Amino acid sequence: MNHRLFRLVCFADTHFRLMERPGDASARWTFNFNEEPPATVRVRDVVVTEDEIPWHRGLELEVDLAAADLQEAISSGVRWAETTLTLLAAAGRAPASPAEPHAAYEITPGVREREFAQWYADLPILLGKTPVVQDAFAALFNPILAGPPGTDDWRLTQRLMLSLSWHRLAMSETDSLTRFLILCSLLKP
Repeated sequence: MNHRLFRLVCFADTHFRLMERPGDASARWTFNFNEEPPATVRVRDVVVTEDEIPWHRGLELEVDLAAADLQEAISSGVRWAETTLTLLAAAGRAPASPAEPHAAYEITPGVREREFAQWYADLPILLGKTPVVQDAFAALFNPILAGPPGTDDWRLTQRLMLSLSWHRLAMSETDSLTRFLILCSLLKP
């Protein structure tokens, strides 16, 4: 089979890091998978400095592998990145998001024209924010948490707060059916 060389660059949001201490320089690890065809995964910490404070944003995974074409390289490369993330998450005892491809391109030596693919992250949709009216907040706060002395029924307060937490969860749901089902769960049978 005629294989060419490709590189896939992915990013993953992680709750673990490779560097030993938060202020250290970004660590870089290399993993060689001796399958046929072989693959090499290089992983590095992505650290962004904001207001002179370094923030760990996740990991960049660079996968070099042989494949018949770009599509095969992307599929195989994502699998190798996911395998590496799974092992790192297990060793770090912390979660990681799926590997998100950013770029894939051919790196075969001597090739004049190279295949290339690039992905762009979805931009968040900015929504207007609803103002909290003080009278509406007072209408909830006063009877629930600051009721008249001698009227504190802790069980009732707990149930009300549980219902309001489910309402809060429903409001953050973007799928209308799921939101409806969550709100229906608040109704007394």
